[in-house]
Amino acid sequence: MTGATFPEVDWIEGWPRDRSKSAMTLPILMTVIFLALAVTPILGAPWDAGPVVSLGSVGGLLAFLGLAYFFASMLRGYLPLRNAGIVPTIDDEHGAGIRLAVDHREMTRLIPALVGMSVYGLCGWLDWRAGGDSLLPMSRSNSGGATFALIFAVVLALAVLLFSLLGRWAIQVTVHPAGIVRRHSIPFGKEKREFVSWGDITSLTPGTFSSGRAKNLPVLNINLSDISTPPGNRMFDQVGILGIPLYTYRCDPNSAFSILAYLHGNPKRRDLLTRPDVPQWFLRVGRGDRGGYRARKVGGGEA
Repeated sequence: MTGATFPEVDWIEGWPRDRSKSAMTLPILMTVIFLALAVTPILGAPWDAGPVVSLGSVGGLLAFLGLAYFFASMLRGYLPLRNAGIVPTIDDEHGAGIRLAVDHREMTRLIPALVGMSVYGLCGWLDWRAGGDSLLPMSRSNSGGATFALIFAVVLALAVLLFSLLGRWAIQVTVHPAGIVRRHSIPFGKEKREFVSWGDITSLTPGTFSSGRAKNLPVLNINLSDISTPPGNRMFDQVGILGIPLYTYRCDPNSAFSILAYLHGNPKRRDLLTRPDVPQWFLRVGRGDRGGYRARKVGGGEA
């Protein structure tokens, strides 16, 4: 079946993205600012201050470069789609299908900045303990400032560890002609596996999730025919609704929503999920808002 034409589908804008030039201004501005600031830790450190101060300066440099990378990564959504974020897979129980590739960059893009700030704080404490004052601000070059720098460094180091583990605990989703499988590893426990057949799904609707880091992140709500089904995941599920956090995957949320909605309404086409070239379908639909497919907003007509 490889090589046959994929059907055209409506590109559904479940989560509108602001593609105006003004929306790009802040990430670009912050990237430029932090790149410019990256030289300050190196220029401000005495050349003969010793290895601790030198290491701290490198940590400060990494922190600013990490923050620049963090803001620059926000611009990826405005670039042409090059990777569908879809991987063909085979499940022992449900056969061939696709897996939504986890976006580990989303999980770890703050790590360089956190590592740099942690190293800088630790070196600031070590330098003060050795009688130096090259890294701590002049107004904080005392016992209180050094203690705060140490606590700051330890907290950030723990945050780095947490972000590193998030990828291991990320929810894994595969889609098959028979239904959708959701797996997630429980910290220090066994893997939890949930399967929902297409026949048990009444509809697919867009939802959102907000955290301390960002608001209105895309979540696909799978509305179940059994409206009394208890939540399996406290973060993303509701009673009778299974949530898929699309913001944690590399695929375009709107293209995944569009194709899954199409497959839900067209049972005879679900075998398309078994084709090895199915990522190309997602890639084409992901570009639909820029031509080739009719786009419509949820709750409205064609755009």
